[in-house]
Amino acid sequence: MDSATRRAAAKAADKLLKAAGYDTRGKNLRKTMNKKRKAAHVARQGKKTGKMRGALARKEMA
Repeated sequence: MDSATRRAAAKAADKLLKAAGYDTRGKNLRKTMNKKRKAAHVARQGKKTGKMRGALARKEMA
C-alpha cells in the first residue's frame, strides 16, 4: 500500500470515528474509548436495579 492510499485510508477511518463522536486529534484514542465504555457501563448499571435478572430470577422460579 503506497503512502497516498494509506493516507486516504487513515482519513476515512478518522471520518468514521468523528461521525461516531470520537476525538481523533492524536489524544490517546484508546483512553478515550475506555472512558466512553466505562460511562456507558455505569449508565447501564443504574437500569438494572430492582429487577430480578438472569440466574437469580431462574433460581427464584425453581
